[in-house]
Amino acid sequence: MQAGGQVSPLGRKKRRHASNREATYLRFQKAASDVGVALTYLPTLEKATQPAALQVFYTPALMRELSRVQVLFETFFSALLEIRIVGNPDLRLIAENIAGILGAAAGSIPVGRSQARAELQTAFDRRLKALAAQHREFTLAARKDLGYGPSRWRWLKRRRDTGDPWPGPDVDKLIEDANL
Repeated sequence: MQAGGQVSPLGRKKRRHASNREATYLRFQKAASDVGVALTYLPTLEKATQPAALQVFYTPALMRELSRVQVLFETFFSALLEIRIVGNPDLRLIAENIAGILGAAAGSIPVGRSQARAELQTAFDRRLKALAAQHREFTLAARKDLGYGPSRWRWLKRRRDTGDPWPGPDVDKLIEDANL
């Protein structure tokens, strides 16, 4: 604070940069999530066009969907470039990990009707699980970078101390319970 109760320009600039980073982080996570959802949707398109007779009817719709997926990838890569410019080193590393996992998932999209499809599905599912874990790490690192960490949660810490900054469900246990 300066004399007279005015906020120093440096304080405003620092807040402005944090809000720019926050918007960049959100754009990146949304773009990465959109690409992940599109990758899970592509095998459905492949199944829909299996009979050769139907390919003639589905080709225009298929091309529209594929162009939509291309736009999602373009948005993702531009968001990744923004992270490379304004993100802190921890977030840049996690963003690169997310990009690598999405690339590996795109290379293992389950297609065809054979044993190889089942193997690809298993690899694809593992990559999506790794993607979810990296999204979690990215969110935690972004919250820390933006100052939304535990220091603002003192009231919550007094109520319960979980030890984990993101107490969530145990997904493996939920899936195991569902497969009784």
